[in-house]
Amino acid sequence: MKPEPLANLQEVVNSIAELGIRYVTIQVKDCDSAFKLIMEAGAGLALTPENFGMRSRAAEVRDPDGNLIELLQRLT
Repeated sequence: MKPEPLANLQEVVNSIAELGIRYVTIQVKDCDSAFKLIMEAGAGLALTPENFGMRSRAAEVRDPDGNLIELLQRLT
């Protein structure tokens, strides 16, 4: 059973605030393409790609154990 997608960035922050390693960040050249590929490979949705100001674009997916993987693209 896959966890439900997270509704917003605050839910992402709350889920990684627990004890232990809760997520990993992978820097990518194209967040949207990386997100599409990893979702097609069976990752669970956490947060669809969105811009954070003019500096970065990020998405969150879940691995099979439910841990978060952040896909981070620097825009500048």
